[in-house]
Amino acid sequence: MFVGLDNFKFVNGTLGHHVGDDLLVAVSGRLLRCQRSEGTVARLGGDEFAILLEEVASRRDAMRVAERVIEEFQVPFTLKAHEVFVTCSIGIAFRDSGQDWSEKLLRNATVAIHRAKEDGKTCCQLFDPSMDAQMKERLRLENDLRRALKREEFVVHYQPVVGLDAEQILGMEALVRWKHPEQGLVAPEEFVPLAEELGLIVPIGRWVLREACRQAKVWQECYPSDVPLRINVNLSARELQHHTLVGAVEEAPREAGLDPQWLTLEITESAVV
Repeated sequence: MFVGLDNFKFVNGTLGHHVGDDLLVAVSGRLLRCQRSEGTVARLGGDEFAILLEEVASRRDAMRVAERVIEEFQVPFTLKAHEVFVTCSIGIAFRDSGQDWSEKLLRNATVAIHRAKEDGKTCCQLFDPSMDAQMKERLRLENDLRRALKREEFVVHYQPVVGLDAEQILGMEALVRWKHPEQGLVAPEEFVPLAEELGLIVPIGRWVLREACRQAKVWQECYPSDVPLRINVNLSARELQHHTLVGAVEEAPREAGLDPQWLTLEITESAVV
């Protein structure tokens, strides 16, 4: 069983490493209580622990231990007058035949805990071979995404904003798409969350902003007699928090020769929250 703390870095960053060290000691004590005499507890490093259960009659027995651990972590830790809530995610794997079973056991449990964290944390997941294939696919997608910006694989699609009263196109919303060389057009819900997780959403967003301003200027020059089209560009929560945002918003329209009044920045409700 691979046990990972969900918000240990937050404790370290806000209360200090000395409190973080005390928390690790307290977590070790709770894990020892949870597994009772059924196995061995070890800290693997950082905020990661392992429980080796050698006498389990069924998968259900292992799940019971995991449920005990999760339940135990619902009670706050009291550390140097601080009350701290720390949850955990758990990945569970079972031994199979083969000489390299110990290394494979840890690897499979690691894959399972990644799935648990993706499912919202504070839960446990049993390893399934299909998870392995999904992890490999994710790794491949991650590597491709890191190269996509340099290879100019992103494109911007434009969705018209229509004024119903005058039946007139008032502007365009810029929507990024990934033109993958093998998979074709990749929808944003498939790659944007990954880009945010990898820290790539900021450079991608900057590129979309520049490209959208450039295209808006082209349209305004093509149709000078029409009311200038407004261009709407979405910002992610990470972009909103980035220190270079103001400079990027000033630079993009200036670089394109676009009057800034025709640029609208949009944020989603989830970004506001």
